[in-house]
Order: sequence, then structure tokens, then C-alpha cells
Amino acid sequence: MGGSTPSDGERDLFAKFRDDPDTRDWVVLHSLDIAKHRSQVSGEIDFVVLIPSQGVVCLEVKACRTLKVESGGWKYGQSGTWDMRGPFRQASEAMHSLRDQIVQARPELRNIVFWSAVAFTHMSFRMESAEWHRWQVLDQEFLKSRGLAAAVHAVLRNARRRLTETPSARWFDPNRQSPSPKEVGALVAVLRPNFESYESPRDRVARAAADAKKYTEEQYRALDFAEDNARVTFSGPAGTGKTLLALESARRAAESGHRTLFLCYNELLGKWLENEARSLGPAVEVDRIASRMLKVSGLNARDDRRFWDSELPRAALSAIRDDDGASFNSFDELIIDEAQDFLRGDYIDFLNCCVKGGLSRGRIKLFGDYERQSVYRAAELDLSELKDGWIPDLAVVRLRENCRNLPRVACLARDLGGLAPDYRKILRQDDEVDPTMIEFTSDTDQQRKLLDVLVELRAEGFALADIAVLSMTPENMCMIRARAAGAFVTNSGESPRSGGVFSSSVRRFKGLEASVVVVTDINDISSNEVQKLMYVAVTRTLGRLILLMNSQACREYKLLKSKQK
Repeated sequence: MGGSTPSDGERDLFAKFRDDPDTRDWVVLHSLDIAKHRSQVSGEIDFVVLIPSQGVVCLEVKACRTLKVESGGWKYGQSGTWDMRGPFRQASEAMHSLRDQIVQARPELRNIVFWSAVAFTHMSFRMESAEWHRWQVLDQEFLKSRGLAAAVHAVLRNARRRLTETPSARWFDPNRQSPSPKEVGALVAVLRPNFESYESPRDRVARAAADAKKYTEEQYRALDFAEDNARVTFSGPAGTGKTLLALESARRAAESGHRTLFLCYNELLGKWLENEARSLGPAVEVDRIASRMLKVSGLNARDDRRFWDSELPRAALSAIRDDDGASFNSFDELIIDEAQDFLRGDYIDFLNCCVKGGLSRGRIKLFGDYERQSVYRAAELDLSELKDGWIPDLAVVRLRENCRNLPRVACLARDLGGLAPDYRKILRQDDEVDPTMIEFTSDTDQQRKLLDVLVELRAEGFALADIAVLSMTPENMCMIRARAAGAFVTNSGESPRSGGVFSSSVRRFKGLEASVVVVTDINDISSNEVQKLMYVAVTRTLGRLILLMNSQACREYKLLKSKQK
């Protein structure tokens, strides 16, 4: 799809044209510019549909939900402007202008049937007028009952019948099967300079972000559903919009005047959340759990697993108790993202002191994937034990609709994660692009192939900041070697999208997303722990997914893919 930003009606028809098996031999051009329009400086046709042996339909799409017609003027939806031509005249003029352009360039194509129609994708249209034929109307009801391919076929079938009955149309031969495949090719050759036949990477990135935002906002109904519950957890697998739901919860808490503590575990996610929450004002304080404990305890960080797992939470809890909690539990509401990483007794005890009323009586919202995303360390507790021991009346809202990933990525995530139950629904439409698997034989070979991938992505039009290279190992050696080669500006700092290809371990990137994700250092995907990490890695992408695997992992991956079919 090219040109200006398409309406949701155009997107819907685009997907139907693409996915309907009856359109397999059609050529469908979207958003075709007309440089030589009959009555305007220039014009545009939403869809030009070339059907072999039948003809050409120029389709105008109106995605409005309300329509007003007065004194010959048309007003679509809430628009403040009136269209004095109307959609049928608009489509007809565009069709005749296009035909004139084609016949001028290729006179031998003059006897191909051209006709126009108007699609009202979101409403029924029952108006009748001498200005159009009823069969030129493709409204919501007709499209649902007949399907798009049959509806467009009907336009040309009726157009050919009309021409047969019109004495002045002596040029039309009803027995001639036109356009032939060769003539379709000739039509495309004339039109090609005036349209963009593919969706550019920039458009794909913008559409992916818009899709994620749209479908996540639809998930807000889960917050509405739980509005009357003071203590609730939203439980769902990766891609179900939990982090953005947590942000929306923080926004609602701020609007209600609640002083809110918003915690997460991951450093990169914490920095991103802090930046996103700035607009919410001082009522919302975003922090990492480790950072919070350091502030409370007064200790200095040490590179020691035992320090983080036990000494720090106990010191922080002791400091709160020594202070009688007066300085620390002044928050009206506690929101925790990636809550599965907090399910340890010492951490829960600390959180119990962070909110008025404690966990059992305070306002609590937890967002977590309690099934597969606890990748930092093994949780000591499960969700049922959290309820039994600390929050007896904790309401659980299940999120099962994937609003981030494309279907083929979501299916891979499902198989890697062993999701049971599966996603109830994958909201984004299939782009028919499988995740790319690239086999490497050595560290040097992997480095070279990673650089080749980055070069290809740049050649396709992706910006460096669209790309995240995630390593299955903490050392991230493949990207370190690639960076040393000096071929790309890279960013391994505090935040993605701040310039250059972002590189990180999978664990550090958990909770975040990127338009293109390249996963490196995949040496084995047979173990449960590695599959959990892979599940996290693949669900970070809004669009493209590229996997660099050694030979053993490739065999395991192909076996996994064969189970999907």
C-alpha cells in the first residue's frame, strides 16, 4: 500500500483483495495517482482492479459511518466540508481520466471494459438516483453477504450487460475475453510509473506501530472491566499489551489524584517507562525494584548475586520497619509491570510496605506473564501462593489476545512457549512473511552474516533505530564483533530508538519492542530454559524477525516449524 495514509476501510479491502483465493490472478493497484485528470489538476483512485477476461473496475472507498446528502452535496462522517461532486461522479471522472491516459499511451487497449463503483465499508447504502446504477454500490451488507471478489465481479458482469444493451456501444464485443493476460501486463506497464506497488519499510513500521497502539487501546476494556476491584492482576502471555495497560493504569491513577508507585524489574524497561510516564506528572513515581531498595536501605550496589537476591531486600525491609514505615508506604496505589519477576518472599514483604494498607488492603495492580516470562531467576512463588499468602481477594483478569506480533511470529512464540491455553486471537493481519532463519557455522561466519543482514535491512529502507539485535547470551559477543568492524553506528546504551542499531541481551530487552528484531547466538533451542528465552526474544518484534542459528539449532527449529503445519 502506498500513497497517503489509507483509511481503515481501505486497509480492510486491501487485506480482502490479498487473501481471497478468487483474486489470485487479478492485479489490484492501491492509491493510484492520476496525473492527467479530466476535471482536476490531479486525482487519485483508491483501487484499480484488473480482472482478466472481464475488465477494469475503478473503486472509490468511503469508510464513513454516517452520511448526509443535501442539495447535491455530500458530507462524510463528522467532516466539516461538503463534497459537491459526490463519490459516484468522483469515481466516474477518475475512471474516464485513467482510461483516456491508457488509450493515449496504448490505443490497442481501447476496447477493454472500464467501469466505476463505490464501496461503503462501514454502512448500508440504500439511496437511489439516476446518477448511478444500484449495482455500482458495494455497501457493508453486500460485501458481507457476497464477499469482495464476488461483489467486484458483479460490477463488471452488469457493466458488460449494460454495454450489450446500449446501441451506441458498437465497439463492445460481449464474446471477446478481454483483457487477456498479455493486455493486463500492458495495462500495468502503462500504470507502473504512477503508483507504488509495494509497502515501503517506513510505511510498514508506521503501520505496525499504529496497529499495536490501536489494538492495545482496544485491550483497555480489560481495565474497565476490573475498575471496581482494588486489587487485581492482569495475566497474559507476551504480546498481549500488559506494559501499555500498566501505563494506562498509571495515567488513570494520576487522573484520580492517587500518588502512585510504578515498579518494574528490568533496567531498560524501567528507563523507558520513566520517560513515557513523565507526562503524568509528579503523582506517578516510576522505579526499578532494585533501585527502590537501594534508596530505602542506603546500601551501595555490589556485583554479587546473593546481595541482590537476599541481602538487599532484607536490608530495605529492615530500614522500613525501623522507620515504622512512615516514610515509605505513603503511596495510594502500587502498579507492577513484569510482576512474575517479583514472586519471591523477601520482595513481596518489601512491596507489602510500599503502599497504604499493604498488599491485602491497598490499591494494587499487577501485570505479568506468570507462565513463561520469568527469565531472570526461578520464582519462589506462583500466583495462587501470592493470593493465599498476601492478597486473598486478588482478582485475576486473563489476557489472551495478541496485539503486538504478526500471526506467524505469534505462532512461533506459541510453540516455543508451549502456551496452554493458546492465544485466543491474534489481532494483526498476516503479512505472509515467515520469520527468517539464517544458519551459521562459526563465530566469524555469524558476524559476517549479521553484517549482511544489517546491510540488507538498510537497503530495504529500514532506519538503524528500527532494528534491535538481541543476543541469547549475556556477553552479546556477535554484536560486539560486528560493532568492532565499524560498519554501523550502534547503540547499546540506555534506550532503544535513540540512534543506531540497538544491541542488547534478550534478558535486558524484556518488556520492550522493536520494528525489526535480529536474534543472534542461538546455539540450542532444545531445553526448556532456552525455549523460554527464545519465546521472550521472538515476541519483541512488531514486524520482521530474523534468527541466526548454528547447525544444531537450525535442525531443532525446522522440527519445531514442521509441527506448526
